[in-house]
Amino acid sequence: MLGKGYWLGGNLGRKGYALRESLVWAGVGIVLAGFVARGPLSVVALGAGGAGLLMAALLWPPVVYPALAFAVPFGPGLSLGAFTVGSADLLVGLIVAVWMGYNLAQRRWPTLRAEWTIPLVLFFLAQVVSLREAWSWTAALPELIKWGEIIALYVVTVDILRTWRRHWERLALWIAGGLVVAAAAEAALGLVQFLFRIGPPQFIILGRFLRAYGTFAQPNPYAGYLGLVLPLAVSLSLHALHVGVWPDEERPLRQWLGRAVALVGAALTGIIGMGLLASWSRGGWLGMVAALSVVIGLRSRRAVLLSVVLAFLLLSTVVLGVVGALPPAVQERFQGLEDWTLFLRPVELRSIRVTGENFALVERMAHWWAAWAMWLDYPWTGVGAGNYAVAYEAYRMPGWKDPLGHAHNIFLNVMAETGLVGLVAYVLLWGWVYVLALYRLPRTHGWARAVHLGALGGLTHLTVHNLFDNLYVRGMYTYVAILLALLSTSLEGQTQYGEHTSDVPDDESPAAGES
Repeated sequence: MLGKGYWLGGNLGRKGYALRESLVWAGVGIVLAGFVARGPLSVVALGAGGAGLLMAALLWPPVVYPALAFAVPFGPGLSLGAFTVGSADLLVGLIVAVWMGYNLAQRRWPTLRAEWTIPLVLFFLAQVVSLREAWSWTAALPELIKWGEIIALYVVTVDILRTWRRHWERLALWIAGGLVVAAAAEAALGLVQFLFRIGPPQFIILGRFLRAYGTFAQPNPYAGYLGLVLPLAVSLSLHALHVGVWPDEERPLRQWLGRAVALVGAALTGIIGMGLLASWSRGGWLGMVAALSVVIGLRSRRAVLLSVVLAFLLLSTVVLGVVGALPPAVQERFQGLEDWTLFLRPVELRSIRVTGENFALVERMAHWWAAWAMWLDYPWTGVGAGNYAVAYEAYRMPGWKDPLGHAHNIFLNVMAETGLVGLVAYVLLWGWVYVLALYRLPRTHGWARAVHLGALGGLTHLTVHNLFDNLYVRGMYTYVAILLALLSTSLEGQTQYGEHTSDVPDDESPAAGES
């Protein structure tokens, strides 16, 4: 059983190991006691929490996923000279290490076969190829590590979900629930900033509010983070409110408790949505509309009509914004939309007078054009993965010195850093994700369909928002890996929730851990 040290291989109880184990644990206890007595309180608390999480992970590895969900917005980073290792990176390493230890203990060959492993590896190899002309290998290393983490976390999560496929719904809801609760906490922090104007004065809007930014320092990545989770929260809430979390007419108390949980989930979803709106991020808003259109529109045939109405309202809002027929507070977010064609006219872009109204637009255009110029000079393999900021000084437009770390458009950023080779690999990756996800959607039902649609909606937000930003920052890429894993394994979740009682993996007998 999982709760009885199943992941440890079942060898801890043998008499031959008793004395050695007692000595080892006594030594560990002495070291820990000395550390607690002399170490700083914050470090001791962090160490104790980490040790507890490690022990829990050895018993049941999925316990790490909620911790990972909270580490992305709230976890501290560890500075190592030119590099910063985030809490999310350490937790990814913990998940992978425990997974490897389990497979070694069980003499089990893991299931590395996952739908999008090959496209992910191809894009990773395209980044490696870009090192041929990289301006700085030091700048490229964090980018390679990031995509290596995405691949590793995706493969491990798929294997965990498939190993315990009879309990896919429990595991998927456990993982998704951690993402939703963490996002709701981050959104609540942003709403406090919005209402009480806690933050930099340049974020003040409407004279009495402030753009929410949470723990991300900027409103746009904050909106991008919430946008990855909001579609999943909406999809799960709609399904829970429709069928209940635990539909059991023979036990009314359990049924009412399930409805209460569904209402709590709906409340958390509302908080996340309000937090995203309070970011005042146009890219986040567009991504939210696109993602919710996918979640609602593909949920059922009846919802298609609602999606058409929603799309019509969105188009009408954009038209009204352009012609100036909206309230002044909303109108400001549409000013300058007609100037997006400046990207095609770089001479005019260089000579345009920058004002408070068009600053964000012209800044993005300047970075887009710098990325385009890099690609023209290095069309096949780019300036090197992660090297946009390094090469920016040589390609920037006059007056725009800050490289901002990326090109504010993922496709231009990929073109600049990895050339046509990387762009083709990136487009093939996400094209294959959408083709296969849409192909599988009709075969999913119940909670599996809700998770499938929510994950697809989150990746839709990623795609749309990345047209104006780069959301592969601050550990958000770990969420992308988890959403991909949920999509890959959704067909494993076609059983009724709560039907199975055993926690033993499908491919092993109850006594396997005791052999």
